[in-house]
Amino acid sequence: MKPDKHIKPAIILSLIYIIGILFLGNHIFFLCITACIIFLNFYISLSFLLKQGKITSGIILLNLVQLLLFCRLHIQIYNTLGPSHYSWNSLPRWYDWAELIGVHVLRAVDVIDFMEAYGIRIQNIRNQSISSGLALFAMHIMVDIFILGALFNALSRWSKKSPTAIQFMEEVEKTVISPKTFLFAGIMVVGYIMGYIFEYLSVYSFKMPLNVYRRLFSNFFLWPLDNFLRVADFGDAFQIFGWRLHSMKTTLNSATVAVYFRFIIGFYMIGIVNHFYLRILGGQGKTVDDLASICVSHKYSVEERLIALRALKKFDSYAELVIPGLISSMEDEEMRYDSAEIFLEIGQPAIHSLIESLAAGDADIRDAIHEILEKIDPDWPRSKGACQAIPHLVKSLADDRGHVRFFVAGILEKIDPHWPRRETVRQAVPHLAKSLEDRRQDVRFAAACTLEKIGPLAERAVFRLVKVLADEHEDARNAAAGALESIRPRWQKTEDACFAIPHLVEMLIHESKDVRNAASDVLEKISPKWHQSGGARSTIPYLTTMQTYGENETMRQAARNVLKRIDPAAESEAGGSING
Repeated sequence: MKPDKHIKPAIILSLIYIIGILFLGNHIFFLCITACIIFLNFYISLSFLLKQGKITSGIILLNLVQLLLFCRLHIQIYNTLGPSHYSWNSLPRWYDWAELIGVHVLRAVDVIDFMEAYGIRIQNIRNQSISSGLALFAMHIMVDIFILGALFNALSRWSKKSPTAIQFMEEVEKTVISPKTFLFAGIMVVGYIMGYIFEYLSVYSFKMPLNVYRRLFSNFFLWPLDNFLRVADFGDAFQIFGWRLHSMKTTLNSATVAVYFRFIIGFYMIGIVNHFYLRILGGQGKTVDDLASICVSHKYSVEERLIALRALKKFDSYAELVIPGLISSMEDEEMRYDSAEIFLEIGQPAIHSLIESLAAGDADIRDAIHEILEKIDPDWPRSKGACQAIPHLVKSLADDRGHVRFFVAGILEKIDPHWPRRETVRQAVPHLAKSLEDRRQDVRFAAACTLEKIGPLAERAVFRLVKVLADEHEDARNAAAGALESIRPRWQKTEDACFAIPHLVEMLIHESKDVRNAASDVLEKISPKWHQSGGARSTIPYLTTMQTYGENETMRQAARNVLKRIDPAAESEAGGSING
Protein backbone atom coordinates (compact mmCIF):
# COMPACT_ATOMS: atom_id res chain seq x y z
CA MET A 1 0.00 0.00 0.00
CA LYS A 2 1.36 3.41 -0.95
CA PRO A 3 -0.08 5.95 1.49
CA ASP A 4 0.79 8.95 -0.69
CA LYS A 5 -1.72 7.70 -3.28
CA HIS A 6 -4.49 7.51 -0.69
CA ILE A 7 -4.18 11.01 0.81
CA LYS A 8 -6.37 12.74 -1.75
CA PRO A 9 -9.16 10.08 -1.68
CA ALA A 10 -9.10 10.18 2.14
CA ILE A 11 -9.55 13.96 2.11
CA ILE A 12 -12.44 13.79 -0.36
CA LEU A 13 -14.16 10.94 1.53
CA SER A 14 -13.82 12.76 4.85
CA LEU A 15 -15.23 16.02 3.50
CA ILE A 16 -18.20 14.22 1.91
CA TYR A 17 -18.90 12.46 5.20
CA ILE A 18 -18.64 15.71 7.23
CA ILE A 19 -21.17 17.39 4.94
CA GLY A 20 -23.43 14.35 4.79
CA ILE A 21 -23.55 13.81 8.55
CA LEU A 22 -25.09 17.27 8.96
CA PHE A 23 -28.27 15.90 7.33
CA LEU A 24 -28.22 12.38 8.80
CA GLY A 25 -28.73 13.32 12.45
CA ASN A 26 -27.15 11.75 15.54
CA HIS A 27 -26.86 8.02 16.09
CA ILE A 28 -24.38 5.72 17.81
CA PHE A 29 -23.70 4.07 14.44
CA PHE A 30 -22.52 7.37 12.90
CA LEU A 31 -20.38 8.05 15.96
CA CYS A 32 -18.57 4.76 15.32
CA ILE A 33 -18.22 5.62 11.62
CA THR A 34 -16.62 8.96 12.56
CA ALA A 35 -14.15 7.22 14.86
CA CYS A 36 -13.26 4.69 12.13
CA ILE A 37 -12.65 7.43 9.53
CA ILE A 38 -10.44 9.30 12.01
CA PHE A 39 -8.43 6.13 12.63
CA LEU A 40 -8.08 5.41 8.90
CA ASN A 41 -6.92 8.95 8.14
CA PHE A 42 -4.45 8.79 11.02
CA TYR A 43 -3.03 5.52 9.67
CA ILE A 44 -2.59 6.99 6.17
CA SER A 45 -0.97 10.15 7.54
CA LEU A 46 1.38 8.29 9.89
CA SER A 47 2.40 5.78 7.20
CA PHE A 48 3.27 8.61 4.84
CA LEU A 49 5.34 10.44 7.48
CA LEU A 50 7.27 7.29 8.39
CA LYS A 51 8.02 6.29 4.81
CA GLN A 52 8.58 9.70 3.21
CA GLY A 53 9.88 11.68 6.17
CA LYS A 54 8.44 14.97 4.93
CA ILE A 55 5.42 17.23 5.28
CA THR A 56 3.43 17.91 2.11
CA SER A 57 0.40 20.10 1.40
CA GLY A 58 -1.71 16.94 1.18
CA ILE A 59 -0.69 15.84 4.68
CA ILE A 60 -1.41 19.31 6.07
CA LEU A 61 -4.87 19.36 4.49
CA LEU A 62 -5.63 15.82 5.72
CA ASN A 63 -4.76 16.80 9.30
CA LEU A 64 -6.96 19.90 9.08
CA VAL A 65 -9.83 17.66 7.93
CA GLN A 66 -9.04 15.44 10.91
CA LEU A 67 -9.67 18.38 13.25
CA LEU A 68 -13.10 18.89 11.66
CA LEU A 69 -13.83 15.20 12.23
CA PHE A 70 -12.76 15.46 15.87
CA CYS A 71 -15.02 18.48 16.29
CA ARG A 72 -17.90 16.46 14.86
CA LEU A 73 -16.99 13.52 17.11
CA HIS A 74 -17.36 15.61 20.26
CA ILE A 75 -20.72 16.94 19.09
CA GLN A 76 -21.85 13.35 18.48
CA ILE A 77 -20.69 12.29 21.96
CA TYR A 78 -22.63 15.20 23.45
CA ASN A 79 -25.81 14.51 21.48
CA THR A 80 -25.66 10.70 21.40
CA LEU A 81 -24.09 9.66 24.71
CA GLY A 82 -25.41 12.59 26.71
CA PRO A 83 -24.44 16.09 27.95
CA SER A 84 -23.00 14.58 31.15
CA HIS A 85 -19.78 13.84 29.26
CA TYR A 86 -18.96 17.57 29.29
CA SER A 87 -19.19 20.54 31.63
CA TRP A 88 -19.65 24.17 30.60
CA ASN A 89 -20.08 27.66 31.99
CA SER A 90 -22.86 28.52 29.56
CA LEU A 91 -24.97 26.40 27.24
CA PRO A 92 -22.74 25.15 24.40
CA ARG A 93 -23.07 26.74 20.97
CA TRP A 94 -21.51 25.56 17.69
CA TYR A 95 -18.47 27.83 18.03
CA ASP A 96 -17.79 26.49 21.54
CA TRP A 97 -16.97 23.11 20.01
CA ALA A 98 -14.58 24.74 17.53
CA GLU A 99 -13.06 26.62 20.47
CA LEU A 100 -12.63 23.32 22.36
CA ILE A 101 -10.70 21.82 19.44
CA GLY A 102 -8.60 24.96 18.90
CA VAL A 103 -7.61 25.28 22.55
CA HIS A 104 -6.59 21.63 22.78
CA VAL A 105 -4.55 21.90 19.57
CA LEU A 106 -2.62 24.70 21.26
CA ARG A 107 -2.28 22.58 24.38
CA ALA A 108 -1.05 19.66 22.30
CA VAL A 109 1.80 21.77 20.91
CA ASP A 110 2.47 23.22 24.39
CA VAL A 111 1.77 26.76 23.23
CA ILE A 112 -0.43 27.53 26.23
CA ASP A 113 1.11 25.19 28.77
CA PHE A 114 2.01 28.23 30.80
CA MET A 115 -1.69 29.08 31.03
CA GLU A 116 -2.40 25.61 32.40
CA ALA A 117 0.48 26.06 34.86
CA TYR A 118 -1.04 29.35 36.07
CA GLY A 119 -4.50 27.75 36.31
CA ILE A 120 -6.03 29.81 33.50
CA ARG A 121 -9.01 28.31 31.63
CA ILE A 122 -10.10 29.94 28.37
CA GLN A 123 -12.60 27.46 26.86
CA ASN A 124 -16.26 27.23 27.73
CA ILE A 125 -16.61 23.44 27.29
CA ARG A 126 -14.48 20.93 29.21
CA ASN A 127 -14.42 17.16 29.01
CA GLN A 128 -16.06 15.42 31.94
CA SER A 129 -15.87 11.68 31.17
CA ILE A 130 -13.56 8.93 29.97
CA SER A 131 -15.16 8.90 26.50
CA SER A 132 -14.75 12.61 25.85
CA GLY A 133 -11.29 12.50 27.45
CA LEU A 134 -10.17 9.64 25.18
CA ALA A 135 -11.38 11.56 22.13
CA LEU A 136 -9.25 14.54 23.17
CA PHE A 137 -6.34 12.25 24.02
CA ALA A 138 -6.42 10.73 20.51
CA MET A 139 -6.49 14.19 18.97
CA HIS A 140 -3.48 15.29 21.07
CA ILE A 141 -1.48 12.27 19.87
CA MET A 142 -2.34 13.02 16.25
CA VAL A 143 -1.38 16.69 16.59
CA ASP A 144 1.84 15.88 18.49
CA ILE A 145 3.02 13.42 15.84
CA PHE A 146 2.24 15.88 13.06
CA ILE A 147 4.00 18.75 14.85
CA LEU A 148 7.08 16.63 15.61
CA GLY A 149 7.28 15.58 11.96
CA ALA A 150 6.92 19.19 10.84
CA LEU A 151 9.54 20.33 13.36
CA PHE A 152 12.16 17.79 12.28
CA ASN A 153 11.36 18.53 8.63
CA ALA A 154 11.76 22.28 9.16
CA LEU A 155 15.07 21.85 11.00
CA SER A 156 16.34 19.63 8.18
CA ARG A 157 15.43 22.21 5.52
CA TRP A 158 16.88 25.03 7.61
CA SER A 159 20.18 23.22 7.99
CA LYS A 160 20.36 22.81 4.18
CA LYS A 161 19.74 26.49 3.49
CA SER A 162 21.99 27.84 6.22
CA PRO A 163 25.43 26.30 6.89
CA THR A 164 25.39 27.86 10.35
CA ALA A 165 21.96 26.50 11.30
CA ILE A 166 23.28 23.28 12.79
CA GLN A 167 26.00 25.18 14.66
CA PHE A 168 23.37 27.57 16.02
CA MET A 169 21.20 24.71 17.26
CA GLU A 170 24.21 23.03 18.83
CA GLU A 171 25.08 26.24 20.68
CA VAL A 172 21.51 26.58 21.94
CA GLU A 173 21.56 22.95 23.04
CA LYS A 174 24.88 23.39 24.82
CA THR A 175 23.49 26.42 26.65
CA VAL A 176 20.18 24.87 27.71
CA ILE A 177 21.22 21.24 28.11
CA SER A 178 24.25 21.65 30.30
CA PRO A 179 25.13 20.52 33.85
CA LYS A 180 25.15 24.15 35.02
CA THR A 181 21.67 24.85 33.64
CA PHE A 182 20.26 21.63 35.04
CA LEU A 183 21.90 22.28 38.41
CA PHE A 184 20.47 25.80 38.50
CA ALA A 185 16.99 24.47 37.67
CA GLY A 186 17.33 21.83 40.40
CA ILE A 187 18.43 24.38 43.00
CA MET A 188 15.56 26.66 41.98
CA VAL A 189 12.99 23.87 42.33
CA VAL A 190 14.38 22.57 45.65
CA GLY A 191 14.62 26.09 47.04
CA TYR A 192 11.04 26.87 46.10
CA ILE A 193 9.63 23.64 47.58
CA MET A 194 11.61 24.02 50.81
CA GLY A 195 10.42 27.62 51.08
CA TYR A 196 6.85 26.45 50.58
CA ILE A 197 7.18 23.77 53.26
CA PHE A 198 8.71 26.06 55.88
CA GLU A 199 6.18 28.78 55.12
CA TYR A 200 3.40 26.26 55.63
CA LEU A 201 4.93 25.00 58.87
CA SER A 202 5.43 28.48 60.26
CA VAL A 203 1.76 29.33 59.74
CA TYR A 204 0.68 26.33 61.85
CA SER A 205 3.55 26.72 64.34
CA PHE A 206 4.69 23.18 63.56
CA LYS A 207 1.60 21.75 65.33
CA MET A 208 0.12 19.33 62.80
CA PRO A 209 -0.76 15.63 62.69
CA LEU A 210 1.91 13.20 61.48
CA ASN A 211 0.04 12.36 58.26
CA VAL A 212 -0.01 16.05 57.31
CA TYR A 213 3.77 16.18 57.78
CA ARG A 214 4.14 13.15 55.53
CA ARG A 215 1.95 14.59 52.81
CA LEU A 216 3.72 17.93 53.05
CA PHE A 217 7.22 16.50 52.68
CA SER A 218 6.09 14.02 50.00
CA ASN A 219 5.50 17.06 47.77
CA PHE A 220 9.26 17.53 47.81
CA PHE A 221 9.44 14.53 45.44
CA LEU A 222 5.97 14.56 43.90
CA TRP A 223 6.04 18.15 42.60
CA PRO A 224 9.12 17.65 40.35
CA LEU A 225 7.82 14.20 39.31
CA ASP A 226 4.44 15.66 38.40
CA ASN A 227 6.00 18.36 36.20
CA PHE A 228 8.38 15.88 34.62
CA LEU A 229 5.51 13.54 33.72
CA ARG A 230 3.54 16.42 32.24
CA VAL A 231 6.43 17.09 29.86
CA ALA A 232 6.84 13.39 29.04
CA ASP A 233 3.06 12.96 28.71
CA PHE A 234 2.84 12.61 24.91
CA GLY A 235 -0.94 12.68 24.74
CA ASP A 236 -1.38 15.26 27.56
CA ALA A 237 -3.41 12.81 29.62
CA PHE A 238 -2.53 14.71 32.82
CA GLN A 239 -4.19 17.85 31.47
CA ILE A 240 -7.15 16.11 29.87
CA PHE A 241 -8.14 13.93 32.82
CA GLY A 242 -7.05 16.43 35.50
CA TRP A 243 -4.49 14.13 37.14
CA ARG A 244 -2.23 15.62 39.81
CA LEU A 245 0.37 13.91 41.99
CA HIS A 246 1.07 16.65 44.56
CA SER A 247 -1.12 18.77 46.84
CA MET A 248 0.70 22.09 46.50
CA LYS A 249 -1.45 25.09 45.67
CA THR A 250 -1.02 26.88 42.36
CA THR A 251 0.47 30.33 42.93
CA LEU A 252 2.29 32.84 40.78
CA ASN A 253 5.66 31.63 42.10
CA SER A 254 4.90 27.91 41.71
CA ALA A 255 3.60 28.42 38.17
CA THR A 256 6.73 30.37 37.17
CA VAL A 257 9.07 27.73 38.59
CA ALA A 258 7.00 24.99 36.92
CA VAL A 259 7.16 26.63 33.48
CA TYR A 260 10.94 27.09 33.74
CA PHE A 261 11.44 23.53 35.00
CA ARG A 262 9.32 22.09 32.17
CA PHE A 263 11.22 24.17 29.60
CA ILE A 264 14.55 22.67 30.70
CA ILE A 265 13.14 19.13 30.84
CA GLY A 266 11.54 19.64 27.41
CA PHE A 267 14.92 20.06 25.74
CA TYR A 268 16.12 16.81 27.26
CA MET A 269 12.92 15.08 26.16
CA ILE A 270 13.39 16.14 22.52
CA GLY A 271 16.74 14.35 22.44
CA ILE A 272 15.29 11.27 24.16
CA VAL A 273 12.34 11.13 21.74
CA ASN A 274 14.69 11.47 18.78
CA HIS A 275 16.85 8.56 19.96
CA PHE A 276 13.79 6.45 20.79
CA TYR A 277 12.25 7.28 17.41
CA LEU A 278 15.44 6.21 15.62
CA ARG A 279 15.80 2.90 17.45
CA ILE A 280 12.15 1.82 17.27
CA LEU A 281 11.52 2.79 13.65
CA GLY A 282 14.95 1.90 12.30
CA GLY A 283 15.45 5.27 10.59
CA GLN A 284 12.06 5.36 8.85
CA GLY A 285 10.53 8.80 8.54
CA LYS A 286 13.88 10.61 8.43
CA THR A 287 15.28 12.32 5.38
CA VAL A 288 18.53 11.30 3.70
CA ASP A 289 20.30 14.34 5.14
CA ASP A 290 19.00 13.56 8.63
CA LEU A 291 20.30 10.00 8.44
CA ALA A 292 23.67 11.16 7.09
CA SER A 293 23.98 13.64 9.96
CA ILE A 294 23.24 10.91 12.50
CA CYS A 295 25.91 8.66 10.99
CA VAL A 296 28.65 11.22 11.67
CA SER A 297 27.35 12.69 14.93
CA HIS A 298 29.04 11.90 18.24
CA LYS A 299 25.74 12.51 20.03
CA TYR A 300 24.47 9.11 18.92
CA SER A 301 25.74 5.71 19.98
CA VAL A 302 27.47 3.39 17.53
CA GLU A 303 24.36 1.23 17.42
CA GLU A 304 22.15 4.19 16.50
CA ARG A 305 24.60 5.40 13.88
CA LEU A 306 24.63 1.92 12.36
CA ILE A 307 20.82 1.94 12.30
CA ALA A 308 20.89 5.21 10.37
CA LEU A 309 23.53 3.84 7.99
CA ARG A 310 21.49 0.73 7.23
CA ALA A 311 18.48 2.93 6.52
CA LEU A 312 20.66 4.99 4.16
CA LYS A 313 21.88 1.98 2.20
CA LYS A 314 18.74 1.95 0.08
CA PHE A 315 20.04 5.16 -1.54
CA ASP A 316 22.75 4.82 -4.19
CA SER A 317 24.87 7.73 -3.02
CA TYR A 318 24.78 6.99 0.70
CA ALA A 319 28.55 6.47 0.94
CA GLU A 320 29.32 9.89 -0.58
CA LEU A 321 27.01 11.51 1.99
CA VAL A 322 28.56 9.84 5.02
CA ILE A 323 32.24 9.24 4.31
CA PRO A 324 33.49 12.88 4.27
CA GLY A 325 32.02 13.51 7.72
CA LEU A 326 33.43 10.25 9.07
CA ILE A 327 36.90 11.10 7.81
CA SER A 328 36.69 14.51 9.50
CA SER A 329 35.61 12.85 12.75
CA MET A 330 38.76 10.71 12.66
CA GLU A 331 40.65 13.80 13.82
CA ASP A 332 38.81 13.52 17.15
CA GLU A 333 40.51 10.78 19.13
CA GLU A 334 37.35 10.05 21.14
CA MET A 335 35.30 9.49 17.97
CA ARG A 336 37.95 7.53 16.08
CA TYR A 337 36.84 4.10 17.28
CA ASP A 338 33.14 4.75 16.68
CA SER A 339 33.81 6.10 13.19
CA ALA A 340 35.92 3.02 12.44
CA GLU A 341 32.88 0.84 13.22
CA ILE A 342 30.81 2.81 10.70
CA PHE A 343 33.53 2.44 8.06
CA LEU A 344 33.55 -1.33 8.59
CA GLU A 345 29.78 -1.38 8.03
CA ILE A 346 30.17 0.62 4.80
CA GLY A 347 32.86 -1.78 3.58
CA GLN A 348 34.26 -1.67 0.04
CA PRO A 349 32.68 1.69 -1.00
CA ALA A 350 34.78 3.39 1.68
CA ILE A 351 38.18 2.15 0.44
CA HIS A 352 38.57 4.86 -2.19
CA SER A 353 38.07 7.76 0.24
CA LEU A 354 40.05 6.12 3.03
CA ILE A 355 43.09 5.74 0.80
CA GLU A 356 42.81 9.37 -0.32
CA SER A 357 42.72 10.50 3.31
CA LEU A 358 45.98 8.67 4.06
CA ALA A 359 47.86 11.67 2.65
CA ALA A 360 46.31 13.98 5.27
CA GLY A 361 46.46 14.07 9.03
CA ASP A 362 49.10 12.94 11.49
CA ALA A 363 50.70 9.54 11.95
CA ASP A 364 48.04 8.35 14.42
CA ILE A 365 45.23 9.02 11.94
CA ARG A 366 47.13 7.29 9.14
CA ASP A 367 47.70 4.27 11.36
CA ALA A 368 43.99 4.16 12.27
CA ILE A 369 42.94 4.41 8.61
CA HIS A 370 45.44 1.75 7.61
CA GLU A 371 43.99 -0.56 10.27
CA ILE A 372 40.46 0.06 8.97
CA LEU A 373 41.56 -0.76 5.43
CA GLU A 374 43.12 -4.02 6.59
CA LYS A 375 39.88 -5.02 8.33
CA ILE A 376 37.68 -4.13 5.35
CA ASP A 377 39.89 -5.97 2.87
CA PRO A 378 43.35 -7.38 3.68
CA ASP A 379 44.12 -7.15 -0.05
CA TRP A 380 42.93 -3.52 -0.35
CA PRO A 381 45.89 -2.40 -2.57
CA ARG A 382 44.46 -4.63 -5.33
CA SER A 383 40.91 -3.31 -4.94
CA LYS A 384 39.03 -1.13 -7.41
CA GLY A 385 38.86 1.68 -4.87
CA ALA A 386 42.65 1.71 -4.57
CA CYS A 387 43.03 2.19 -8.32
CA GLN A 388 40.49 5.01 -8.24
CA ALA A 389 42.52 6.78 -5.55
CA ILE A 390 45.74 6.91 -7.60
CA PRO A 391 45.13 10.38 -9.17
CA HIS A 392 44.51 11.91 -5.74
CA LEU A 393 47.62 10.29 -4.30
CA VAL A 394 49.67 11.57 -7.23
CA LYS A 395 48.50 15.10 -6.42
CA SER A 396 49.74 14.61 -2.86
CA LEU A 397 53.23 13.95 -4.19
CA ALA A 398 53.47 17.74 -4.60
CA ASP A 399 52.91 18.31 -0.87
CA ASP A 400 55.44 20.61 0.76
CA ARG A 401 55.93 18.13 3.59
CA GLY A 402 58.64 15.63 2.79
CA HIS A 403 57.31 12.90 5.07
CA VAL A 404 53.91 13.06 3.33
CA ARG A 405 55.52 12.69 -0.11
CA PHE A 406 57.55 9.73 1.13
CA PHE A 407 54.50 8.05 2.65
CA VAL A 408 52.31 8.61 -0.42
CA ALA A 409 55.04 7.28 -2.72
CA GLY A 410 55.10 4.10 -0.64
CA ILE A 411 51.32 3.73 -0.92
CA LEU A 412 51.44 4.21 -4.68
CA GLU A 413 54.15 1.57 -5.04
CA LYS A 414 52.06 -0.79 -2.94
CA ILE A 415 48.95 -0.22 -5.05
CA ASP A 416 50.67 -0.33 -8.45
CA PRO A 417 54.44 -0.27 -9.05
CA HIS A 418 53.72 0.89 -12.61
CA TRP A 419 51.42 3.76 -11.60
CA PRO A 420 53.32 6.48 -13.60
CA ARG A 421 52.35 4.74 -16.84
CA ARG A 422 48.66 4.36 -16.05
CA GLU A 423 46.24 6.47 -18.05
CA THR A 424 44.36 7.53 -14.88
CA VAL A 425 47.41 9.55 -13.80
CA ARG A 426 46.57 12.13 -16.49
CA GLN A 427 43.83 13.41 -14.15
CA ALA A 428 46.47 14.63 -11.69
CA VAL A 429 48.67 16.43 -14.24
CA PRO A 430 46.75 19.77 -14.26
CA HIS A 431 47.01 19.94 -10.46
CA LEU A 432 50.74 19.22 -10.56
CA ALA A 433 51.25 21.78 -13.33
CA LYS A 434 49.50 24.41 -11.22
CA SER A 435 51.70 23.48 -8.26
CA LEU A 436 54.73 24.51 -10.35
CA GLU A 437 53.65 28.13 -9.77
CA ASP A 438 53.27 27.72 -6.02
CA ARG A 439 55.18 30.29 -3.93
CA ARG A 440 56.78 27.49 -1.87
CA GLN A 441 60.01 26.09 -3.27
CA ASP A 442 59.41 22.61 -1.88
CA VAL A 443 56.05 22.37 -3.65
CA ARG A 444 57.53 23.40 -7.01
CA PHE A 445 60.41 20.97 -6.58
CA ALA A 446 58.13 18.07 -5.58
CA ALA A 447 55.71 18.74 -8.44
CA ALA A 448 58.55 18.71 -10.98
CA CYS A 449 59.96 15.47 -9.55
CA THR A 450 56.52 13.82 -9.78
CA LEU A 451 56.05 14.98 -13.37
CA GLU A 452 59.44 13.48 -14.19
CA LYS A 453 58.18 10.11 -12.94
CA ILE A 454 54.98 10.37 -14.95
CA GLY A 455 56.86 11.11 -18.16
CA PRO A 456 55.06 11.43 -21.53
CA LEU A 457 51.60 11.40 -19.91
CA ALA A 458 52.42 14.80 -18.36
CA GLU A 459 52.73 16.64 -21.69
CA ARG A 460 50.22 19.28 -20.56
CA ALA A 461 52.74 20.53 -17.99
CA VAL A 462 55.53 21.38 -20.49
CA PHE A 463 54.70 25.11 -20.63
CA ARG A 464 54.94 25.62 -16.87
CA LEU A 465 58.01 23.39 -16.60
CA VAL A 466 59.84 25.58 -19.14
CA LYS A 467 59.05 28.61 -16.96
CA VAL A 468 60.49 26.80 -13.91
CA LEU A 469 63.79 26.45 -15.81
CA ALA A 470 64.32 30.09 -14.78
CA ASP A 471 63.31 29.52 -11.16
CA GLU A 472 65.09 31.27 -8.30
CA HIS A 473 66.14 27.94 -6.75
CA GLU A 474 68.58 25.61 -8.41
CA ASP A 475 66.85 22.43 -7.14
CA ALA A 476 63.60 23.42 -8.80
CA ARG A 477 65.42 24.30 -12.06
CA ASN A 478 67.20 20.93 -12.12
CA ALA A 479 63.98 19.03 -11.34
CA ALA A 480 62.15 20.87 -14.14
CA ALA A 481 64.96 20.05 -16.61
CA GLY A 482 64.77 16.38 -15.67
CA ALA A 483 60.98 16.38 -16.03
CA LEU A 484 61.17 17.95 -19.50
CA GLU A 485 63.69 15.37 -20.67
CA SER A 486 61.41 12.61 -19.36
CA ILE A 487 58.24 14.03 -20.89
CA ARG A 488 59.60 15.20 -24.26
CA PRO A 489 63.35 15.20 -24.95
CA ARG A 490 62.91 17.73 -27.79
CA TRP A 491 60.80 20.09 -25.70
CA GLN A 492 62.74 23.11 -27.13
CA LYS A 493 60.93 22.73 -30.46
CA THR A 494 57.40 22.68 -29.01
CA GLU A 495 54.82 25.48 -29.12
CA ASP A 496 54.72 25.43 -25.30
CA ALA A 497 58.40 26.42 -25.23
CA CYS A 498 57.71 29.32 -27.60
CA PHE A 499 54.79 30.44 -25.44
CA ALA A 500 57.17 30.62 -22.45
CA ILE A 501 59.53 33.10 -24.18
CA PRO A 502 57.87 36.28 -22.73
CA HIS A 503 58.28 34.95 -19.18
CA LEU A 504 61.90 33.96 -19.81
CA VAL A 505 62.67 37.38 -21.29
CA GLU A 506 61.32 39.04 -18.17
CA MET A 507 63.58 36.79 -16.08
CA LEU A 508 66.57 38.24 -17.98
CA ILE A 509 66.34 41.36 -15.82
CA HIS A 510 65.97 39.48 -12.50
CA GLU A 511 68.14 40.79 -9.70
CA SER A 512 69.73 37.32 -9.30
CA LYS A 513 72.57 36.61 -11.72
CA ASP A 514 71.85 32.85 -11.58
CA VAL A 515 68.27 33.41 -12.70
CA ARG A 516 69.38 35.71 -15.53
CA ASN A 517 71.92 33.17 -16.72
CA ALA A 518 69.40 30.30 -16.50
CA ALA A 519 66.81 32.26 -18.50
CA SER A 520 69.41 33.16 -21.13
CA ASP A 521 70.47 29.52 -21.52
CA VAL A 522 66.88 28.36 -21.95
CA LEU A 523 66.15 31.04 -24.55
CA GLU A 524 69.24 30.02 -26.53
CA LYS A 525 68.09 26.37 -26.42
CA ILE A 526 64.67 27.32 -27.71
CA SER A 527 66.11 29.44 -30.55
CA PRO A 528 69.30 31.42 -31.08
CA LYS A 529 67.07 34.03 -32.72
CA TRP A 530 64.64 34.22 -29.79
CA HIS A 531 65.03 38.03 -29.68
CA GLN A 532 63.35 38.23 -33.08
CA SER A 533 60.26 36.28 -31.98
CA GLY A 534 56.85 37.78 -31.42
CA GLY A 535 56.96 36.66 -27.79
CA ALA A 536 60.14 38.66 -27.18
CA ARG A 537 58.73 41.77 -28.85
CA SER A 538 55.60 41.56 -26.66
CA THR A 539 57.81 42.36 -23.65
CA ILE A 540 59.04 45.71 -25.06
CA PRO A 541 56.54 47.83 -23.03
CA TYR A 542 57.56 46.01 -19.87
CA LEU A 543 61.29 46.37 -20.56
CA THR A 544 60.86 50.06 -21.48
CA THR A 545 59.26 50.69 -18.11
CA MET A 546 61.79 48.65 -16.15
CA GLN A 547 64.84 50.40 -17.69
CA THR A 548 63.55 53.57 -16.09
CA TYR A 549 61.72 52.43 -12.95
CA GLY A 550 63.52 49.20 -12.05
CA GLU A 551 64.08 48.51 -8.36
CA ASN A 552 67.88 48.91 -8.66
CA GLU A 553 70.54 49.83 -11.16
CA THR A 554 71.31 46.19 -11.93
CA MET A 555 67.76 45.54 -13.10
CA ARG A 556 67.59 48.83 -15.01
CA GLN A 557 70.84 48.11 -16.82
CA ALA A 558 69.74 44.53 -17.60
CA ALA A 559 66.50 45.87 -19.07
CA ARG A 560 68.44 48.27 -21.32
CA ASN A 561 70.67 45.43 -22.55
CA VAL A 562 67.77 43.13 -23.35
CA LEU A 563 65.78 45.93 -24.95
CA LYS A 564 68.81 46.87 -27.11
CA ARG A 565 68.99 43.31 -28.39
CA ILE A 566 65.26 42.98 -29.11
CA ASP A 567 64.71 46.45 -30.58
CA PRO A 568 67.66 48.89 -30.63
CA ALA A 569 65.41 51.67 -31.93
CA ALA A 570 63.06 51.35 -28.97
CA GLU A 571 65.99 51.42 -26.55
CA SER A 572 67.45 54.54 -28.21
CA GLU A 573 64.08 56.27 -28.18
CA ALA A 574 63.58 55.44 -24.52
CA GLY A 575 67.10 56.63 -23.72
CA GLY A 576 66.51 59.88 -25.61
CA SER A 577 63.33 60.57 -23.70
CA ILE A 578 65.18 60.07 -20.45
CA ASN A 579 67.96 62.48 -21.42
CA GLY A 580 65.37 65.01 -22.59
